[in-house]
Amino acid sequence: MLTSLPWRWQTDRMLICSNLTSLRVDISFPTIEVTEGQRILISGASGSGKSTLLNLMAGLDTNYNGQVQLLDLDWNALTAAQRQQLRADHIGIIFQSLNLIPYLDLIDNVELPARFSAIRRKAADRSATELLDRLGLPARIHRRKPDQLSLGQRQRVAAARALYGAPKLILADEPTSALDSHNAQRFIDLLTESMNLDNQSLVMVTHDLSLATGFDRHIHLDVGHA
Repeated sequence: MLTSLPWRWQTDRMLICSNLTSLRVDISFPTIEVTEGQRILISGASGSGKSTLLNLMAGLDTNYNGQVQLLDLDWNALTAAQRQQLRADHIGIIFQSLNLIPYLDLIDNVELPARFSAIRRKAADRSATELLDRLGLPARIHRRKPDQLSLGQRQRVAAARALYGAPKLILADEPTSALDSHNAQRFIDLLTESMNLDNQSLVMVTHDLSLATGFDRHIHLDVGHA
């Protein structure tokens, strides 16, 4: 377990991106600040950099000019090992590709973040079973493997994994893409209801503008924006 992070977080600011330009795809982004408990929706056409921005926010891509700070720590001021530990401790990610482990059952998939973070393991006062139940997945399927579920159910498992251990920030990349409009809104309602229990922040990328209700801020990215 890494213990050498230059920790100094003392504000309610979770994340800030300023003067940010991706050097990988040559796209610039507006200044974005995410405070504790805030919900931000990011939309835009294909090629506007939505997924690129999430990767920069998560420290998965550090090929940028400008500043990306999580809990007052700049990703590019950290070593690769420190970035990995900061992300494991304080960010829950719902990937568009879900990235569930096929040979683990639902409970083990949800509990996976605790294997890499003592902070999330200690903070896991809501069990994997409770999170799955809250997201509409009954106990009778908790020991199934991901390939035994529908795509919509797998998305809920990915959401439960991101929430497990109460990380400060949830980053979600098109988490409702496999759901119809009714179930998409239901999913967002369940997600935010669970997040409210721990005052977690959310940045969500989507193409579905009908989901903007209930978010504190909506940022639309234009192709070629600066």
